[in-house]
Amino acid sequence: MRRARLALLAATAAVASGAGLAGAAPPAKPLLTDPAGDARVLGAGYDIVSATLTTAGTTKKVGKRSVYTPKDLVASVTLAAPPSTQPGTQIKLSADTTACDGGSFTWYYTPSGGRLFVYGCGVDDGLGKSESFDLEPVVKGNTLTWTVSLKQFGADLPLKTLFSNFRAQSDQNDPATGEVGTALVTDFGTIFTEQANVSVDTGLSDATYKLQ
Repeated sequence: MRRARLALLAATAAVASGAGLAGAAPPAKPLLTDPAGDARVLGAGYDIVSATLTTAGTTKKVGKRSVYTPKDLVASVTLAAPPSTQPGTQIKLSADTTACDGGSFTWYYTPSGGRLFVYGCGVDDGLGKSESFDLEPVVKGNTLTWTVSLKQFGADLPLKTLFSNFRAQSDQNDPATGEVGTALVTDFGTIFTEQANVSVDTGLSDATYKLQ
């Protein structure tokens, strides 16, 4: 994946949303659920309730059959209230994937924007291949939704790719850098022990999603 090509994500999503695409029905149940009211501090704008991954695409008749073709990968996180706009807020959803040499996808929200980080594809910086680029979620009520065109990934993200080990987290970081705070302790601490997780709220799921 080339960075220049990936920089077109926001524009691609905007065009798709206005092109009359027929969205796929979301899963009957979210891939991840978490009890409301269990955020450690800071209130409902940090309280994770659910998360899911699905696609949006087009459906057309082929003979007597309706054939669905996915066009976009759509990730969402729902909170107990609209997401906090306090500087330093970070909401993220991550999942392992069978694509990108067994890598992972992580979607981020901050009050100033958002991004998608893909580990296992992209440029090798000596610590493994990765790619990070701007992808601002749409905020509607209590739900954050990130939409990315599947064309941006090409052969790196084939149909029937599996996503698993879903993890949704809310954190409060230093407003100046956006890096130092509960997210830093959690990301590095959980390498050694789950008890090091100090995120404001965390939801986990062992569900598996197949891209199709």
